[in-house]
Amino acid sequence: MRSFTLRMVAVAAVALPVTFGALAIPAPPAGAATATSATTCKALNGTSAAPTAMLGGCTGRTTGGAGTIAGVGPNTDVVTWKNTGTTTFTYTHVLLSTDACPKNADEYRWTGKVTASTGPASGVTGKVTALICVTKNSTAKAYLLKGTLWTF
Repeated sequence: MRSFTLRMVAVAAVALPVTFGALAIPAPPAGAATATSATTCKALNGTSAAPTAMLGGCTGRTTGGAGTIAGVGPNTDVVTWKNTGTTTFTYTHVLLSTDACPKNADEYRWTGKVTASTGPASGVTGKVTALICVTKNSTAKAYLLKGTLWTF
């Protein structure tokens, strides 16, 4: 059994629950301009061989367009955004029985909440959601379900 910092676990031909965390963007402080939509990312790329995963195609000036996710504790991850801000979040995940991923992968629903954000990303708060596919092989490649977004 192999595992890595992002708590992605794989056993040959059987993918076990995988966790990457979910990010969220909070409501701005009273009197601040409000955003018209949540921050989203179009891509997730991670494997069991790496201690981190990459988010790409992210909206919102608070992210700089991309981020690196790293595990910092049980069910807790931190995103270091391209713009140097960080977002820490807690999460849970569930293996879905209605698997929409390709035949060689399992589908997981990630949900969570932001617990802290710093620097340019200080406005990233709230709920985190993602539908993630994880391949059923020794590399346990993780990516977003086609047509879905990682939402903060």
